[in-house]
Amino acid sequence: MSNGQWAMGNRGFILPTTLMVMTLLTVMLTAAFILVSSESRTTDHSFAAARALARAEAGLQQYLTNTPSVTATSTSDSTRITLGGGYVDVVATRLVPGSGTRRSLWLVRATATATEGIAAGYTQAKRSVAQFAYLNPGWAYSRAALTALNSTTVTGISGNFINGLDYCGTSFDTTGLSSLTAGYSGPGISGSPGRENFTSLTVLYDSSHIDWLQLINGNFVPDYDISSGTWPSSPAAYSIFYSSGNVTVPAGTRSGTLVAQGDITLSNNTTWNGLVIAGGRLITPASYTIMGAATTGLNNVVTPGSVAANTIQRTATSGYFGIRWNVCTAYLASLAMSALAPVQNAWIGSWGGY
Repeated sequence: MSNGQWAMGNRGFILPTTLMVMTLLTVMLTAAFILVSSESRTTDHSFAAARALARAEAGLQQYLTNTPSVTATSTSDSTRITLGGGYVDVVATRLVPGSGTRRSLWLVRATATATEGIAAGYTQAKRSVAQFAYLNPGWAYSRAALTALNSTTVTGISGNFINGLDYCGTSFDTTGLSSLTAGYSGPGISGSPGRENFTSLTVLYDSSHIDWLQLINGNFVPDYDISSGTWPSSPAAYSIFYSSGNVTVPAGTRSGTLVAQGDITLSNNTTWNGLVIAGGRLITPASYTIMGAATTGLNNVVTPGSVAANTIQRTATSGYFGIRWNVCTAYLASLAMSALAPVQNAWIGSWGGY
């Protein structure tokens, strides 16, 4: 066979071979892209699921930590907590009501939803977790109408204006004034008994049932921070107010729990229904009412002898009662400090619905 005949017989061989190789390469490259895309999507989904679980758990813990608005009479509660890249819807449902000394049992469910941008065709990750919890109803075990870890000076007209006899009309009477033995001078104390003397600051502090060290270290979440001196115009009834220093209570009627690391000064014609807790001293005007209970001088636990004497006075002859124990207002103020306590080994990592 001549060279011309061989060339004519094999014409077009290179082009089909090239096309076949290119097709194979294209198929292989496409398969590789599909595989990489699939792996990427699987990895993204895995990361998204992990982030959703972390958000759900963070939302659940934040809800349990930040004192939810759940009281002994509540049957359910819900809130939305915004976190970076998403939000968590928390729903608490009472499963078993409390009775006597038995605490009520609750289920707290947190569902996290991502809001961060994703590629077309992808779905936002969601994850639900749940925790069984008991409700520990808040209650202030008031030792007296006034529990003073500092000394107290009382001036003014005679009368029982530090009074531990319950003004709510129940039989829950208490002491008028609990303080150190040498911690009081002046008239105006009554109760059951009128006065209780302690020889030890430590024992007196323990009797207050207030963990002041935990509180000043930040383990306390108030409804309103009034450290700047600005009070809310329309606060919810029986809220928790907190000041990191001294605070002056404006004239008028307020209710709830007032906690200040410094001194608490009442303005004239002030009525406070609930609990007053001061790291420093209590300074009162001529006309005022604390209807509930007060505790003062708690900074002496940290630095003994650092708090000056309370200046308690009463010169008004009518309309204001001084410091008067009232179990009803003390109880209502305490309810704001109710807390859900997680049941040990009762966390559920995946909760589809309820």
